[in-house]
Amino acid sequence: MTKACIPVIVGVVLLGGCPVNPDGQYVRDPAVMLVFHNNSGAMCLEALAWIEQLQAQYPALQVEERLTTEPAELALLTRLRDEFPRSSGVSSQFFYLPIIFYQDQAYSGFNEQVAAALEALVAAASSAGP
Repeated sequence: MTKACIPVIVGVVLLGGCPVNPDGQYVRDPAVMLVFHNNSGAMCLEALAWIEQLQAQYPALQVEERLTTEPAELALLTRLRDEFPRSSGVSSQFFYLPIIFYQDQAYSGFNEQVAAALEALVAAASSAGP
């Protein structure tokens, strides 16, 4: 890669990165499934495998993964959790990973009920169109 390409690539990454508002805060898009996980726990790994299958079924589904092992991502998770009084997942108090935000809903932990609820939201969003 030439040295001339590097500034262009950096510029594209910076401009096309996460959406932010004027004060530099991340802006969550309800149409994007935002998944906070540690990439190692049983529920996290199960959810990630399930999401991969879901994306095959719904190719337009946008998923954003965030690792809770990174301090900046953990800070973002804390801020987003403050926006939701309760989780609809396994833990109503956000005690389990993964934590998934989608369509103005929050889910902490992963099991068959969470998968069914999320799939229903994805199906409804897909049938509604853009």
